[in-house]
Amino acid sequence: MNDLSARAEAESLALAIGGPNPSRARLAQARTVAEAQFDLLRIRGAQVRLLDSAYFAPAVPEGGRQAALSAKVLLEVMPQFVRWHDYERKALSRIKRAMRALVFNSEP
Repeated sequence: MNDLSARAEAESLALAIGGPNPSRARLAQARTVAEAQFDLLRIRGAQVRLLDSAYFAPAVPEGGRQAALSAKVLLEVMPQFVRWHDYERKALSRIKRAMRALVFNSEP
């Protein structure tokens, strides 16, 4: 995470997830969850911006009418959208693994 404010927010979230007096291992898993959650927010924001840019691209006449989202524009943005979707899936997997570790390796 490069953004200092996002890093501070992620650390604050990790401390909340880790609970009172977490072990190093528990805090490490909580940090993974928090950082992946912030990654997810950035990824989803990028997906929205990408689809917005496609939707609001200049309309291309199709069949005598203006198409709000032409097939050409959609085909241009889909490869990037698929890449963002892959990043999203990886972030969700990191959250899932870390949450399992938090739940099943919980301290008494």
